[in-house]
Parts: sequence; structure tokens; C-alpha cells
Amino acid sequence: GPVSSNLTCISTGSPATTVTWMRNGQQLSLSDTYIPIQTVTDRRLSTYSNVLVIKAASSDVFGHTYSCTVTNAFGTFSMALTAFTPPTVTISPHETPTAGESFSLTCTVTLAEGDYIVGDSGSPVQWKGPDCASINSTLQVMTNTYISTLEFNPVRISHGGEYICQATSTAGTIMDYAKFTVQSEYRNDYTLCV
Repeated sequence: GPVSSNLTCISTGSPATTVTWMRNGQQLSLSDTYIPIQTVTDRRLSTYSNVLVIKAASSDVFGHTYSCTVTNAFGTFSMALTAFTPPTVTISPHETPTAGESFSLTCTVTLAEGDYIVGDSGSPVQWKGPDCASINSTLQVMTNTYISTLEFNPVRISHGGEYICQATSTAGTIMDYAKFTVQSEYRNDYTLCV
């Protein structure tokens, strides 16, 4: 599916600055793939946040050098940025557990070389779900890969529902979903006798 990433360039200047975005030294033609957004962060100091939102159906727009060139009557300043491929996030397995058994969901987050996890949440991988408070999670960290596991021990019917695994890196935020229902541990294996 489509992936996106944001590059941010902060500019301050009076008179007002104009911003030009380049990719590998060539000026970008702005389109549905490259969307510039400029917001005023401090009107008194003429400070602007210039964000280039990169939305793509494939990863060929990532891994290149982008630059933000800021110009006003007093000069030009340019800053190079690299757009990393957003992380991949995958949850497994997709199955139906039985109440009372052990069950786990594993979320694997893989980063591009040079990319890193950002955020102040305390954990690089975030889980959201209907009953996360009662579930233990573990995190294994390897080079460019984070593996987070939710341990349901034992799994209860109240654990059933949709779980989201999310990670935010310098390249963007990405998530995956897993939905499951929990079977009752008491099964009716009887057949109707007439």
C-alpha cells in the first residue's frame, strides 16, 4: 500500500523566506507525491516550519537526498535531508486461540539502514487493543529490527478484538492490525440424537 514520510526544515528570516524543495539536486515538481506544507511557528521572529510530505505507492522516492533551500533578500541557505523508507510492521500469527491456553502476538518492526525509532512513549513499539492492561509484553532489539511480543497467559475471551502495533521512526509512523476472537474452552461436541 501507499507509504509516506515527512521531511522538516525550519526557517527564520525577515523579509519572508521562500522555500524550494530539491531531490538529488533537481527541483521537485509538486504533486500528489510531494506536498509542501508551511506553517508559522513564531510570527514575531518570522519562523516557519516547512514540511515536505512524501506520499508514494512504492519505495522508489525514498533513500534519496532531498534539500530544502530557503531564500530571502539577504541570501540563500540550503539543508540536505535523507528520506528513509518508512519502517515495516508485521503482526503474526492470525489465528483463533482457545480460552485458557497460552497465546501470543508478535510484532516485527524493521527499519531501513540509518533510520531510527523516535518518540517519547518509553517504548519503540506501541500496542493498542481492548485489554492491553492485563497483558505482558516483551521487546527484543537487534540491528534495525525490533520484535515485540504480547503474551496472553492464559488468553481470556475478553482479550478478543483488534490489536494494533505501531512504530514511529525518522521516516514516519506505520502500523499493522490483527483481529482475533477467543474460542470458549468448553466445546459442545455432541450430535443430535433423535
